[in-house]
Amino acid sequence: MAEKTKKLTPMMKQYYEIKSKYEDCILFFRLGDFYEMFGDDAKEAAEILDITLTSRSKGDDALPMCGIPYHSSESYIAKLNQKGKRVAVCEQVSDPSQKGIVERAVQRVVTPSTNMSESMLEAKENQFLLVVSGVASSLKACIVDISTGEIYLREISKLNEINSVIANYGVKELIIEKSLYETPEVYEVVREIEAVLITSYPQEKVDYELVLDKLNKFLSHYDNSLIDPCILAGGYLTDVIGYELEAIQRVARIDKSEESFELDKSSVINLEIFYTIIDGNRKNSLVNQIDYTKTSMGGRLLRKRLIRPLKVASKINERLDIVSSFVEVGNSKLEKIQNWLGQIYDLDRLLARVNNKTVNPKDFISILQSIEAVIELKKIGEELNGLAKQSLVNLHECTKTQKVLSVLKREEVKISVKDGGIFCDGYNEELDELRDILVNGKDYLLKIQKDESDKNDIPTLKLGFNKVFGYYLEVSKGKTDRVPEYFIRKQTLSNSERYITPELKEYEEKVLNAQDRVKELEFNLFNELIERFKESQSEIAELSSKLAEIDVAVSQATLALSRNYVRPEIREDKTIEIKDGRHPVIESIIGESSFIPNDVSCSDDEIIKIITGPNMGGKSTYLRQTALICLLGQIGSYVPASSAVIGVVDQIFSRVGAADNLSMGESTFMVEMKETAYILNQATEKSLIIMDEVGRGTSTSDGLSLASGIVDFLSEKLKSRVLFATHYHELVEHVNGLKNVHNLSISVTHDENGKPIFLHKIVSGGIDKSYGIEVAESAGIPEEILENSRKYLKQHEVGADKIKLEQDRQTQKLSPYDQSSLFVAAKDNRFEELINSVKQIDVNKMTPIQALQNLNELVESIKEKSKL
Repeated sequence: MAEKTKKLTPMMKQYYEIKSKYEDCILFFRLGDFYEMFGDDAKEAAEILDITLTSRSKGDDALPMCGIPYHSSESYIAKLNQKGKRVAVCEQVSDPSQKGIVERAVQRVVTPSTNMSESMLEAKENQFLLVVSGVASSLKACIVDISTGEIYLREISKLNEINSVIANYGVKELIIEKSLYETPEVYEVVREIEAVLITSYPQEKVDYELVLDKLNKFLSHYDNSLIDPCILAGGYLTDVIGYELEAIQRVARIDKSEESFELDKSSVINLEIFYTIIDGNRKNSLVNQIDYTKTSMGGRLLRKRLIRPLKVASKINERLDIVSSFVEVGNSKLEKIQNWLGQIYDLDRLLARVNNKTVNPKDFISILQSIEAVIELKKIGEELNGLAKQSLVNLHECTKTQKVLSVLKREEVKISVKDGGIFCDGYNEELDELRDILVNGKDYLLKIQKDESDKNDIPTLKLGFNKVFGYYLEVSKGKTDRVPEYFIRKQTLSNSERYITPELKEYEEKVLNAQDRVKELEFNLFNELIERFKESQSEIAELSSKLAEIDVAVSQATLALSRNYVRPEIREDKTIEIKDGRHPVIESIIGESSFIPNDVSCSDDEIIKIITGPNMGGKSTYLRQTALICLLGQIGSYVPASSAVIGVVDQIFSRVGAADNLSMGESTFMVEMKETAYILNQATEKSLIIMDEVGRGTSTSDGLSLASGIVDFLSEKLKSRVLFATHYHELVEHVNGLKNVHNLSISVTHDENGKPIFLHKIVSGGIDKSYGIEVAESAGIPEEILENSRKYLKQHEVGADKIKLEQDRQTQKLSPYDQSSLFVAAKDNRFEELINSVKQIDVNKMTPIQALQNLNELVESIKEKSKL
C-alpha cells in the first residue's frame, strides 16, 4: 500500500485520509458540482442508486467511481439510507479559486434514523433510533426521534425484548454500547436482527458532563442507571451526526406503567397492527384501516396508543367520554372540524427544526397558518356542547407566537433565508431604506442632482457614472466658480470638471452594496427572530399535544359513525361479552354487509373457548377480531359490534401462524414452542390469549398431548381468558371435564350435492371434521389426488376408530358388546351386512317376544363378527 500511496494524486491522498475516518460510511466526496464515490463505495452505491459505474484511470490502477449532482443529493442519500447505509457528506471548505488543493471535510453523517429529508420522513410515523446500554442481565434503553425531539426511557428485562421494541416502534437503527455489544449473549441476540442498521459505540467517547448539562432539565428526576443510554444517545448524535441536543423537546419513561401495557412483538405481527404478515403491506393493516386523523401529530399518537393500550377502566372511559361527545356532534360538524385540522402542519417537527437550526421562513409561516386554523376550530367549538366544546374552545391561540411571527411576509414565501424578501415593510428601518434604494435608487440619485443644481444655481449640472470612481456630478467649465466647498474634484476634462460629494458617495455605496446587505441583514434578523420565537415555543409544544389528542378523538368519532361502531362498556372484571363482533380490517375490505358477525362470551365460569371446525371456516378471523375489539376498546375507541362489554385485559398474547428461524437452527415447531412458553410464563388471570393450532408442528400424538397439557394448565393454573382454535378434535372430549372450558365450532351446512358450505358462524359445541379435502378441492388440487386422499382418509378413520375402541376397552373395560362399540363398528366393513339388516327392522311392528329374539340374534352376530 505504501508504494501505491506514492502514486496517488494530492486529491486522492486527501480522499483516502478522510475515508479512513469514515470506513463504515459511503463517502460523498465533493468535486465541483458533483459528489464522487470511489472504490467499494462506488460499486455499492452504483448498484443501489442504479447509476453508471466508471473508473478513474485504466489498467491495473483502475479505480471504480461514480458520481451524482450535488443539487439533487438528498434523494440519493435517502435511497442509500433506505437500504440501511450511512452516508458521510464531504464538502469543499476553502475557496476553489485559490491555488493548491481545495480543503475538504465531512460536514454531516446521515443515517436511516437521522435523515430529515421529506423523502425519508413518514408524516404519521416516528423515525426512531434505539440506544441500549447496561449489562446483559439489566439492559437500559432509550428510543429517540430527532425529527420530533422525543426521547423515551425504558428498561429491558430480557434480551429478546430488544426485538419487540424494534418491531413495535419501527426502529430503523440500533446503537449498542460497545462493551455490551461484545458480550457473547448480547451478540447472539443482535445478530438475529434484520433490516436494522446496527452500530456499536463506546461509552468512553461520550463527554458525559456536557451531554448531561444539555439534557439535565429532562433527566434530573430519573435514576442514573436509567439515563445512561440517553447520555450515550446524546454523545452519538452530537459526535457522529452533529445534532443539536437543544432540539430535544421532551423525555418520558414508558415502561412499568400502572395505567397501560405494551403489546409484545408477536401480537403486533400476528394482529397485523402496522403491516400484514404475508407481504408487509401497510394498506391492509389495522392502523391504516382505522386512521381518520388529519394531522401528523394525531397519526403518530394513534400509533403510540395502539402499542400501549390502557388497562385502567376509569382512564379508558375518560377517553371514551371525549369520543362520545364528538360522536354526538354529527357528521356535518365533524367534517368541518376535520377540514380545519387538515390545515394544521406538523408542529412537532417544525419545533424540532427551530431548535436544530434548520428552520426556514416557510416553516414559520406554516406555524402561523396552523394557529389561524386553531382559531377557526375554537369558533366551531363555541357551537358545540360538553367535552367536544371544552376540547376546542380551550385550545391556546398562541398570541405571543403570533406577535413574534407577524413580522414575516406572507406572500411569495421563501424557503431559503438566503433568498431574502422575508420580512414585512416597516419591521426594520435599515432594511426599509435598503429596499427603497434597490427599488428607487435611480430616482434618489436624480433627486441629488436636482437638489445640487437648484441649490448652487448650476442648471447644466449632470449626473454620470464610470467604473473608476462610480457616480459623479459633472459641471461645465463656465460654471465651476459656483461649485461649493463640499464638492470634491475627481477628474478634469477639456470642457468640464467631475466631482463627487459625501452624500453622493454614501448613497452610491448603499446602491452598489444594497443587494448583498439586504441578504446579510435579513439573515441576521431571521436568526434574532428564531431566538425570540424560542421564548414562546412552549405554547406551540402544548398546542401540538392538545391538537393530537383532539385529532385522535375526532378520528375515532368519524370511524364510529362511518363504520357503525359502538361504545364498549369497560369493566374491571373478567367479562367479555361481544354481540355481533366484526373484524375491523376484513369488514372494511369486503364491506359490512358481506361480513358474518359473531358473538363472544367469556365469564368466570367459561373463560376458555376451544374452537374446532373446518379449514377456511373463520376460526382465525374469530380469534383475531376478538383481540382487536379488546385492543380498540382499551385505547379508548368505539368497536365493530352491536354491543360490547370488555373486562380490561392487562396484556394481549397471540400464538398464531407458522414461521421458522433456520439461520439460528430453529424449526417452525421450535419457534411455536418458544412463543407458547413465553405466553405461559408471562400471562396472568387478567390477560387475553389467542392460540391457533398449537402443537401442529410435530407428530399428531405429540401435538395432541402438548395441546391437552397446555389447555389443562390454562384452565387450572393461569385462568386467563383464552380462545384456542384447533384441528385436534380429540380436545372436544378432553375438555368436557374442565369446569371453566367451553367448546365452540364453526357452523357447516351442505348443498344439494353434499358439498360443505361454511357459514362462518360460531356456535356452541365441538365438531369432529375439518373438511380439509373439500378445501383442497376448492383450491384446485387435481381430482386424482383428491380421490386417493378420500380413500386414505377412510382407511385412517377406520384405523383410528379401532385404536380408540381398543383404548376404551383397556381404560374403561368396555364389553365388546357395549352399545358405544356398536356405533364405532359402524365404520368397520365387517359389520356392514349386520348394519344393513338392523336398518330394515321396524320396531313399531314387533311384538315384545320378536324384539327379544331379534336382539339375541344381533348379539350373537356381533360375537361372531368380533372374532374375525
